[in-house]
Amino acid sequence: MIATGAASGRGWTPLWAGEMVLVQKVRKLIGAAALTVFVPFYALVAMTIAGARLPNTSILTQTVFYAVGGLLWVIPAGLIIKWMQRPDRRA
Repeated sequence: MIATGAASGRGWTPLWAGEMVLVQKVRKLIGAAALTVFVPFYALVAMTIAGARLPNTSILTQTVFYAVGGLLWVIPAGLIIKWMQRPDRRA
């Protein structure tokens, strides 16, 4: 007996030989873990770049860097969240 869908109690749904699709519950777990790792890592990288490159620059340069750097993380985080919220495929 091949169980498919969330009712099988597994985190994947076999569609055909060789392809497994994650159910939304598992995608949310993976996405939450990815965001938990990504956001602090991004912040540390941004702070390192700022500390190494910005001390002798103008206020305008610093403002632009912090404005862009402070919002840039939203793009990959949004893509991860979009992937997490995608509805399950029907087998």
